[in-house]
Amino acid sequence: MKNINLDERDKKLLYLLDCNAREPLTRIAKYLHVSPEAVLYRIKKLEEKGIIKNYQIVVDLSKLGLFQCKFCLKFLQMTSDKLTERIKLLEKLSEIKWIASTQGVYDMIISIETQSLKDIEKSKKNILDIFTGHILEKDFALLLSSEIYPRRYLTNTKNNIEWRMETEGNFDSNDLEKEILKELSKNSRISAVELADKIKTTARVVAYMLKKLSKKKIILGYKIGLDHLKLGINFYKIFVHLAQTNKESFDKFINSCKNNKNITHILQVLSNWDLELEFESFNSNDVEDFLSDLKDRFPEIIRKIEFAKITKEHKLEYI
Repeated sequence: MKNINLDERDKKLLYLLDCNAREPLTRIAKYLHVSPEAVLYRIKKLEEKGIIKNYQIVVDLSKLGLFQCKFCLKFLQMTSDKLTERIKLLEKLSEIKWIASTQGVYDMIISIETQSLKDIEKSKKNILDIFTGHILEKDFALLLSSEIYPRRYLTNTKNNIEWRMETEGNFDSNDLEKEILKELSKNSRISAVELADKIKTTARVVAYMLKKLSKKKIILGYKIGLDHLKLGINFYKIFVHLAQTNKESFDKFINSCKNNKNITHILQVLSNWDLELEFESFNSNDVEDFLSDLKDRFPEIIRKIEFAKITKEHKLEYI
């Protein structure tokens, strides 16, 4: 596939939408020093080319009473035809929100959302049954907390935007709020008027509910989904195994990671590894340089680092 090249204005536009997918056209236009009509034209072109895949909502799932976990699989004797058949079966399972083929330490990563630990065990059985006889290795990770960052590498921009999720606290949302979250998970850029029409209420009520959900930190932000392959962006999952360390060393390590413009996600997990880093870059050498630098700077706390390159996303849903 031939990569699509972006000019600097398109990159800045994508970055602004990744910081806030609901940013008004007038405000984006002011940032870019163009007219709102020119901004709308560029957005439509990026959508038509499939560069912008969707507009996403950043939600603290724990406050909705949801567990997020993932299964990482290494296959044995799996042909492409067999794999395609099994991916279709996975896609039908509603609790599965993300399916990605990878190269590296794993061949596939599957992310699920459930309401109980019992449901996690049920999902695990369903997944393993689908791949019976074809699993060489399997690992499991339960999300404890995560921090998400806009794609700073698009413009080499430094900012203080971060969305933090922690697995604590619940929020008793009503049916209307659940409907709002469901619609926003399909398209977080939908206008208040369109959203009100879909859920049979008024734009004023929608605006109030959005403020309430943000204040309660249920909604943390809005961002975009990009087609990494079309843009030639290398997308990696990095699995960090840490030695026992003190808080000061751990915080220095985390700060070093979050200050790297290519890091888009830092997750603390309950698993064989301790941290997961999501790393995106136009340059395939950047990940090796980043990992080499980490090992040089933090040899006393890093036991092992493994990574997998995301080669295709088969399913991506929210809530």
